[in-house]
Amino acid sequence: MKAIQWLKKIAVFIPYLLLLINIIWAKFSDFLFSSLSLNDLLNLFINTLPLTILVLIDLVKRKPSSLFQLLIQASFYVYLLAVWYITLSRESVQFVFTNPFWMHHINLIPFVIFRDFSLFNEQIIGNVIMLMPLGMYIHLLFKPLASPLRAFVTIFLVSFSIELLQLLFSVGSSDIDDLILNTSGGYLAYLIFGVLIFLYKKSPIKFNQQKRTSVKRSTYKF
Repeated sequence: MKAIQWLKKIAVFIPYLLLLINIIWAKFSDFLFSSLSLNDLLNLFINTLPLTILVLIDLVKRKPSSLFQLLIQASFYVYLLAVWYITLSRESVQFVFTNPFWMHHINLIPFVIFRDFSLFNEQIIGNVIMLMPLGMYIHLLFKPLASPLRAFVTIFLVSFSIELLQLLFSVGSSDIDDLILNTSGGYLAYLIFGVLIFLYKKSPIKFNQQKRTSVKRSTYKF
């Protein structure tokens, strides 16, 4: 039984691993076959190890039973890696110690983005939709965090962590508008998905399916 569980875990991890290998090859292939400096190795590690360790910890702790749960879990890991690649994949150790532009990369004035871009600009839309899947995954994979307040705090902290790491490693810019749009999009998806789950549980189709199942069980008893 344990062997089957571990095979399931390996199957869940494979999509993440394949995407990670592809990203490493795309970003670091130039120096993988040349002489590696200490700085190159550190950059490779900080761009791959932290998230992979978190994924492995979550993978070991979970015990998915159904095929649906396995697919959701695998897609969640791929989603995490995609968000990391979009927002933090240019991390470099040297920027932590030689970053004279911190204050130039910070915007603490809200809604400035709407003066620079139209409402349907890809910059705004991208920030809104980036954490939308997280709002849905909270319902599917993180039931203890599925209360409205906990979900909001979780989405906010994820967005805040991304902005903080971008500031630390001088990746892109740290912007309060990104924080607002990321959190709003993620929480909107959480609310919409929660309503859909509620409607599904109350739907006549589900009720009729449960009724037919109970009839069959009672028939078997006779």
